[in-house]
Amino acid sequence: MPTEDSRDILRDIKRLCCTVLENLVFFGRAGRHDTYMMVIERKAEFEKLVDQQLSSRQFQ
Repeated sequence: MPTEDSRDILRDIKRLCCTVLENLVFFGRAGRHDTYMMVIERKAEFEKLVDQQLSSRQFQ
């Protein structure tokens, strides 16, 4: 059974990964527009997956 600590850890991982993706875009490491859009899409997918996991029965 997950604890509040495990939920906090998953939230922290989400925040860290999203920050890295945002920085890739912000600092121009993503380069071309199509790569930029891919990074934004992947970030949104990742956030959605983590949110689904946090709201699943496994984390209730």
